[in-house]
Amino acid sequence: IPNIANSAPAPVTAGAGTYSIEGSAGNEGENVTFTVTRTDTTSAETLLFTIQGDTANGQLPAAELGTDVQALSPANGQVVFAAGAATATITVRLAADTTVEGLEGYK
Repeated sequence: IPNIANSAPAPVTAGAGTYSIEGSAGNEGENVTFTVTRTDTTSAETLLFTIQGDTANGQLPAAELGTDVQALSPANGQVVFAAGAATATITVRLAADTTVEGLEGYK
């Protein structure tokens, strides 16, 4: 069973705050949860996200969206922060298949 590695981007600035994303690698058939943290919690906010294959600067083959990795929650590609909330989560499913593969990357 191959691992699928996460190469999450560096913190980004959107709206009034700074955002960071933390997650981990996982094995096929597992769910991986990413925690999105923001510094400005004064108002409710919705951020859009996508999941895509990533080569980790040429170090890995890219995971295929829909085949190797799928966004589970929220499935609509939106992370919603309530007013006063500093964190929100994204859950990604690392799909199990019968193909023999090595380590693959996504972000």
